[in-house]
Amino acid sequence: MGGLDSSLPLNGLTSPNTNWEACRTISCIKMTFGAYLPRKWHKTVLLVSLTVAAGVALFLVLHAVFGPAHFDNLEIRGTRRFKARVIQALTLLRSKTPHAYELATNNIGAISQSKHSEMAAYRKPPTFELNDQTAFYSVTWCAGSIAHDSLHSRFYFNYLKLHPGERVVVHDAWMGEAAEKLCCEHQLRVLRQIGAPTNEIAQCLTAKTNGY
Repeated sequence: MGGLDSSLPLNGLTSPNTNWEACRTISCIKMTFGAYLPRKWHKTVLLVSLTVAAGVALFLVLHAVFGPAHFDNLEIRGTRRFKARVIQALTLLRSKTPHAYELATNNIGAISQSKHSEMAAYRKPPTFELNDQTAFYSVTWCAGSIAHDSLHSRFYFNYLKLHPGERVVVHDAWMGEAAEKLCCEHQLRVLRQIGAPTNEIAQCLTAKTNGY
């Protein structure tokens, strides 16, 4: 390819291996069409090939930055910073309290960045909508919040198992006062197990005491 390497717009977006693959593809295109197309068209074919290669490379970069991340069977949607924080929280749960981590991954299919935090267990997959205030308060608080809402989701699916044929889950069965107290107790246990600071434990205790 000679002097073309320094001017390829895809060099700054891809790895050396990807660049080599792109160059090899372009060479194959030139060899294939060279025998059938007039020589004056060769430059056009090369430019089109470069444009396609650059477009694919850009798509891969944008997908890595803005596309969903995956942690075990969980899909994480949001900004790059948000996805990193959720992965930190899940890693903490997995290492410090495997039972709570298993409960979360069995009852939440996706964690999505949102303006408000709530558990949408009725979605496919069951989605925990998590706002920035909760996610970025601290890694431990984020982990505890995931644990809290995973139990809400567990109550939702337990109701469906106990009431086969029903499509609508009664609100109190999974989001009522009794359910909220149990979720706060679960969150409190998790916060203690993962080494959360005293102010977060106190905040959770207050929520548990004050009720729904």
